[in-house]
Amino acid sequence: MGPQQGDGIVDITSQKGIWPHETRVCLVWFDNIDRTSLFRPDELLPITNLEQVIKLGDGVIYIVTRK
Repeated sequence: MGPQQGDGIVDITSQKGIWPHETRVCLVWFDNIDRTSLFRPDELLPITNLEQVIKLGDGVIYIVTRK
């Protein structure tokens, strides 16, 4: 589960058209790390396009663009 109330942004859709700030960004997501204050890649789908570049043993590298 992504960020909780009190962590700042709660509703990811409030960032639609704003995040990411750059045209294209690289997101490196490591598995098996406790990150309760970050949105998971699947939680970013309402506001971004995620292109999986490579799946590795310990995570995934994505190219992220705004919707």
